Amino acid sequence: MKKGIYSILLIITLLSPIRSLAIEIPETVEEAGETVKNVGWDLSNQLPGQIKKVWYEEVIPITKTILTVFKNEVWPILKNFFNNMFPKAEGELEKRKPIIKEEVEKEKEEIKEELPIVTKDLWEKLKEVLK
Repeated sequence: MKKGIYSILLIITLLSPIRSLAIEIPETVEEAGETVKNVGWDLSNQLPGQIKKVWYEEVIPITKTILTVFKNEVWPILKNFFNNMFPKAEGELEKRKPIIKEEVEKEKEEIKEELPIVTKDLWEKLKEVLK
């Protein structure tokens, strides 16, 4: 909901220079072309200033606020969580170290058995492609 409101406010802010332009109804096509050119020129001159204003007055302060809240409120919670988790994880790792070594050895043996078959199949496929 807030995102939609901010989008609408941004569009209104960016289009506000158009409201300040006094446009007369043109009598001919040439006058209409000239009016469109002038409006486009005025808008292109004012738009960067409006974007800069929104950036410095809205975006940067909101970003600073978000970062401050994260630093003061969220970061200590995350830091505490991870500091408590690492000792527990190290303890579990020490308990499972023999099991892990055994599994690694099994995987090594499986790879040694499968490697000739895989390389042979790969070599056969490569020969077929090159023919």
